[in-house]
Amino acid sequence: MARHHSDTSPLSIYQAAITAEQILEVGEFYGVKDLRSLQRNMTATVRLLHQLTGGRGLTSRIGNLLSLEQQELLRNATTLLDSINYRITHAKECRQRSDKQAEARRKQRADQAHRMVNGAYPLPLETPEQQLEVIKLALVLNRAGHYQSFFSEIQLNERLRGFPKVQLAAARNGDPGVDLTLRLRTRLDFERVEIQAALTTHLEDDTGGLTVQARFDALQQRLAELAPQVLESRLASETLRIWTEALSKAEQREGRT
Repeated sequence: MARHHSDTSPLSIYQAAITAEQILEVGEFYGVKDLRSLQRNMTATVRLLHQLTGGRGLTSRIGNLLSLEQQELLRNATTLLDSINYRITHAKECRQRSDKQAEARRKQRADQAHRMVNGAYPLPLETPEQQLEVIKLALVLNRAGHYQSFFSEIQLNERLRGFPKVQLAAARNGDPGVDLTLRLRTRLDFERVEIQAALTTHLEDDTGGLTVQARFDALQQRLAELAPQVLESRLASETLRIWTEALSKAEQREGRT
């Protein structure tokens, strides 16, 4: 009965059967920098093995002290490592291309998100009504989980009330150094910039494979659903009342100047 021999020629034994795709798979959480470092180390190792089995210098002289069988083992190991290094190099180049493509896609989404936010939420601060819209949007976005979600609804309302309360108290006490209009506008401008940044971050997120437009449409629908229940709550009503009072006081002071 004939015996079956495994198909293991020197070529199949001493050349890596792994692929660049497999390297990328097991190196999913490693970047180009890691692959480049591994490539350099592997190249240095291959060079050292070459020197042990040929060439000149001390390394070669030490290699000559090995038996022929040992030298052959080193040559085979060199062939294997060289093959692995080739795949690593290919994997690194693939990762570089995919990273560049991902960065280009990220920049495109970021630019589109920025344009959409600036177009839909310019949040002007010219009138008290417009200024109050900034506070309203902050409250609704917080409930939706897209603005300062590290604050609970109660915490955000308390934080938003604190500033105008302090400014109103200073104005009532006749503090000549209090420019109520400027202070309120500065705070609202800060909130506006934070809101626009939060919205841009949300829209440019590529999680789930949604387009920027799809994320924007979903956000608009969600905000429309939440706005009535958020803004008509006792929490929001009191916050808006305090801000309305502060903005009205500032407008009156402006009228007297």
